[in-house]
Amino acid sequence: MFEHQLSITDEASAFEQLGFPIRLVSGSRQNIKLTYPDDAVLLTAIMALQS
Repeated sequence: MFEHQLSITDEASAFEQLGFPIRLVSGSRQNIKLTYPDDAVLLTAIMALQS
C-alpha cells in the first residue's frame, strides 16, 4: 500500500513533487514525442521534408 497520495502525471509533475522548479522554454514544433504509432507517420513526413 502507498503511504502518500501523489498526483504525478508526467516528468514535470514528478520534479515538482521533489521541489525542483519547472520552466517553459521555446522549442521547435518539429520536436515531437514519439509515443503512439501515428506519431511515427508524422515523424517520417517531417524527416522527408528535411532531406
